[in-house]
Amino acid sequence: MPSKNCNIALITTGGTISARNKNGVLFSGAGLLQKTFGGAFYKTSSPFNVLSENLDLDGIDALRAAVAATLADGACGGIAITHGTDTLAYSAAALAVLLGRINKPVVFVSAARPLDDPLSNGFVNMAAALKFIRRGCAGVYAAWQNPREKVKIHAAARLYYTRADGYVWSFADAAPAGRPNAYAADRPVPRARADASVPAESPRVSEGSRKVMLVRPYPGFDYRALNGYLVKNGGGAVFDPFHSGTVKTDGADSVNAVTVPCFLAAGFKRGILYESQTKLAQNIRPVFGVSPIALYYKAAFSVHMDGETRIKYVEADTVGEFFDKFENYWP
Repeated sequence: MPSKNCNIALITTGGTISARNKNGVLFSGAGLLQKTFGGAFYKTSSPFNVLSENLDLDGIDALRAAVAATLADGACGGIAITHGTDTLAYSAAALAVLLGRINKPVVFVSAARPLDDPLSNGFVNMAAALKFIRRGCAGVYAAWQNPREKVKIHAAARLYYTRADGYVWSFADAAPAGRPNAYAADRPVPRARADASVPAESPRVSEGSRKVMLVRPYPGFDYRALNGYLVKNGGGAVFDPFHSGTVKTDGADSVNAVTVPCFLAAGFKRGILYESQTKLAQNIRPVFGVSPIALYYKAAFSVHMDGETRIKYVEADTVGEFFDKFENYWP
């Protein structure tokens, strides 16, 4: 329920929003955020403090543990997490999938520039996050203002890579009208139906993710070289394909040279397929309507499952990661 008196915890992890500028070089360190918004938080913690390009799998595990412990505090009404933009989508998607259908809001907050830069969007992102948290919208989200736009609240499981020009966007932002992937901080947020539960025995991020690769192809990519590694590692791969949801299927060096079970983030369902999508080997399973990052983590967290159980989990909408499975939408 919305509450102006909601107890909000702050978890800091570093990133540009907490960086300091020293002779033209940004270093991870304490920033201005706590000085400006300190009174908004009833407690703070910091599992690590790094520029997010240096984030590793153990760091995501540490963040997961910090969030879970804070949510378990009965006094906590929600959490704001400061994080760098380089790996924002990875941490956000991992937590969204692992935490499942939580009953409190968790919102990631980042900045394109340090807070002492007049052009920084960090303050408006945090202000929007706090407003959103006080509304009591349960789930994992990210607050971000793109250039010349208002702040949007993104569903964490749908975030895509941060663009080089500083834009943060959700997978399927170009989806059909009426299927929003980001929300205004003061608008109703649809709840996704849960078709499956996050596996209780899910491994730590650092365990599952080391067995599964996230692969982006390019012209000349030789899948035969990749296959040896995948066979040895045992977890397969998630392919983040070209924008049409396709990968190379012709030739001895194509994706069909891979012999282990893998997933392909196949983009939108258009009612029509490219020929290459019909020529995928049976072990390369296309999954439509989900971010490749969320698909990667679902594949990683289910690596211990048997084949059919794993496929059922990966293809189920657990936290709203599939953009076309919301039960209702705001007009």
